[in-house]
Amino acid sequence: MRHTNWYVITGAPCSGKTSVICELERRGFRVVHEVARACIDRDLKNGKTPASIKADVPAFERRILHEKIRLESLLPDREIIFLDRAVPDSIAYYKLEGLPLGDVIEESSAIRYKKILFFERLRLKKDAVRTENTDQVAR
Repeated sequence: MRHTNWYVITGAPCSGKTSVICELERRGFRVVHEVARACIDRDLKNGKTPASIKADVPAFERRILHEKIRLESLLPDREIIFLDRAVPDSIAYYKLEGLPLGDVIEESSAIRYKKILFFERLRLKKDAVRTENTDQVAR
């Protein structure tokens, strides 16, 4: 079991997580920006469309999970770090998509975060990366 000094900021899409992460970064804290958004932004820059990026939902969710695992494996346990979502967030996305939870539960059980801060949902604001509709956000 890996115990960390990390704070996870999580919650529904459009709940202010990224705004808070950016403010923490501006104030000098070490942060990790949302992995899914970074992957999607990279794919968009390479000419893919939002629909094509998520065309194979299981592959997309596995890709995001494995990228989170890889990224978190590189972080020092004792340093105070704020993460915009973390490995356990994949549980919610796997459930939402009806995917088997075995691997994501196992990976999520291997790490303990200092605190998890859950942000409540705000009004949905669409952008090029955010493809969820109001019903999906609520779930």
